[in-house]
Amino acid sequence: MSLSNSLSSSSLIPIENGYAIRFPDLPGTNSQGNDLANAIYMARDALAIWLD
Repeated sequence: MSLSNSLSSSSLIPIENGYAIRFPDLPGTNSQGNDLANAIYMARDALAIWLD
């Protein structure tokens, strides 16, 4: 599995307080935000931590 394929898979899930995001191909990489823009920002941060 190449890294580029791993980063293309994510799930954005509406929840009561905003959005949750999962990256099924990256174990333990999950995040959430209080609105869509914040969820995307937090997802980028979670990816950066996973890549570090």
